[in-house]
Amino acid sequence: MGERAVPVMLGDSLRALFIGNSYTQYNHLVHQVQAIAASSGHKLSVKLVEHGGWTLKKHAANPETLDAIREGNWDFVVLQDQSKAPAREKDWVRENVYKPAYSLDSLRRLYNPQGKTVFYMTWGHHIDTYAEMQQRLAESYLEMTHRLNAWCAPIGIAWKRIRTENPDFTLYNPDHSHPSVQGSYLAANVFCTVFFQKPYTSGYLAGLSRNEALYLQQMAQETVLSNLSLWNIQPSPQPEDVTRQFYPDPERKYTTPTLGKPVEEGLASLFEITRYLQALADKHSDKVTLANIGNTPQGREIPILYFGTAKEDKKVKVWMQAGLHGNEPAGPEAACLLADYLLGTPEGADILKKVSLALIPVANPDGYAFQSRKSGSGFDLNRDQSKLSDPVTLLLKEAYKEWNPEIALDIHEFSPFRKEFGRLRGSRATTAADVLFLPSGHLNISDGIRRLSNGLFREEAEKALAANGYNSGFYFTPHIKNDSLYAMKDAKSPQSSSTYQGLTNTVSLFIEIRGIGLGRTSFARRADCGFRVSRSLLETAAVHHKEVKKTIQKAVRETCAGKGDVFVTFQPTRTELPVSFIDLSKKERFTETLPTLDALQLKADLVRKRPKAYILPDSCPMQAEKLRALGIEVEKSRKAFTTTVEKYIVTEYRKADKEWEKIYPVTVSTRVIKEKKSFPAGSFIVRLSQKNANLAITLLEPESVNGFVNFGVIHTGRGQELPVYRER
Repeated sequence: MGERAVPVMLGDSLRALFIGNSYTQYNHLVHQVQAIAASSGHKLSVKLVEHGGWTLKKHAANPETLDAIREGNWDFVVLQDQSKAPAREKDWVRENVYKPAYSLDSLRRLYNPQGKTVFYMTWGHHIDTYAEMQQRLAESYLEMTHRLNAWCAPIGIAWKRIRTENPDFTLYNPDHSHPSVQGSYLAANVFCTVFFQKPYTSGYLAGLSRNEALYLQQMAQETVLSNLSLWNIQPSPQPEDVTRQFYPDPERKYTTPTLGKPVEEGLASLFEITRYLQALADKHSDKVTLANIGNTPQGREIPILYFGTAKEDKKVKVWMQAGLHGNEPAGPEAACLLADYLLGTPEGADILKKVSLALIPVANPDGYAFQSRKSGSGFDLNRDQSKLSDPVTLLLKEAYKEWNPEIALDIHEFSPFRKEFGRLRGSRATTAADVLFLPSGHLNISDGIRRLSNGLFREEAEKALAANGYNSGFYFTPHIKNDSLYAMKDAKSPQSSSTYQGLTNTVSLFIEIRGIGLGRTSFARRADCGFRVSRSLLETAAVHHKEVKKTIQKAVRETCAGKGDVFVTFQPTRTELPVSFIDLSKKERFTETLPTLDALQLKADLVRKRPKAYILPDSCPMQAEKLRALGIEVEKSRKAFTTTVEKYIVTEYRKADKEWEKIYPVTVSTRVIKEKKSFPAGSFIVRLSQKNANLAITLLEPESVNGFVNFGVIHTGRGQELPVYRER
């Protein structure tokens, strides 16, 4: 019934052996895989051994199949069982599916030790019991995948996603079992994504319309790339016994997008998250509004939930965002848990009497779709707070500016597994804390706001975490210097939203949940940590709303009055602090005291008198627009004028070394000269008698590590006069 053991060679290439039946033979699937790979820049040789209706049990006794595996040098050996077999009762499956799969995998390991077994997860038949059949297929194929340390090609999960999101799309042959051309093309794209693990756009369309083909390519890639640990392509680095001992999930049932569906289906898609939010908004239209702040470059919406309005002055206005990095999925789930709590409990209703909330569950939809840290345009959005290179950053800043919050929370996840930790005991170790707090010590943030952020709000959040059995600590990044490990603690850079928001005279919290790289491991625990912190923040805001408003009003008055000097550069204090870790070999918690650079205890290096205003000549409209996008008021002079200013002459300009170039691209030094200068009509004036003056200072002082000069928004070089002037 079709092609059998026919190799198609492309020279120096990867090699894939497909073993299956008519599901693998239909619509020349293996040739589709090869053609998609070729059009995407990859060479792939394929060979097919198939017999209609055959099971893996028959293949395990078939000389033709065994001889094909023994040929060796296969990068991938793909195993597909008969469509119904893995969906039968568990005992039967273990005897008649798992055993022959183990036998074929053992032969593959013997003759292809560098290769990988890939299980072809098929789909449920288009019948009344589709859901049950699909669930059993997913369970069986994933159990085999993990037991044999194989990979899984989750065609059945991609199939189910399309059935859910686009039910009119035709994936089945008229027999309701075999794949249509579209179904085979979907499967082929899943295989290519599994094999090469990178997004692509293929020009091979298999006779489909371009729109159909691109849609199927996208669905396949999102399904695979968003759950690499579930398919065992990038296994979770955390041993199961460590998870059971230190990071068990809470024992409760959930209805939120990821936790409310089977583990075998992985993380919720953007469609599922938006559907969940829409259902809440429809059910509670008197309490919440679901809106879209704009579309990403790849065309995805950025949903936002408004609990109340920005005009309710008696309430405390709070901004919360999650998913700014696309590979940090616990934050979006925590946001959904919070929305459900606010709308579905009496305690949530009480909070909303004193708090207005703008909630963005997924701030980086393009990144989330593929579980990629960066945006669809290739930017790290948490490093785009000054340069504003990504259109998504501009959309987020505009929404933030319109809401004008008094409190802000940004929910992130961090990677707990760092190679540097191996120096502590000579074996693998991991950060122990469930949640790390990342407050800002930036000296241009009001003292009162910093005290609320790192005092009242953080302390209450830590209590809430501890009450639920979670551990917390301070955020740090490990570094090696002179062969010793040290920690860089907390934030001072406006490239982190923790600092950016504080500079807008907002009480700012930023948390990192222990999670990057863990996939669905401890996912309920991680999401619950984010929920506990966000709930605590709202409860604290409701109870202390008068203190919050009073502190912010004072900070704004002092800012507008021009009190205090300008802190341009500063250095963290050197200290030693204890940090908790888990030894992955001994399965025990231990504490190590690390040399630490503490950014909450900053010492000023360069201090200047605060000017009345900064002036940019009419040649700087782009810089002026970026300032406005960040919520800074910029006037445009109607006529020419002359005033006394301080001008900057660049005395040093050098690029940072490789360790720091992404964070602090250049080092700049200047000398300041006082003179009388004339400016043409159309020049830009940034007066410091405004709420966001401290942000303007940080962006426009040339030595500032995350200012416009540092990030090339204002170009310069040694000996040049900068187009930024300080009016005194």
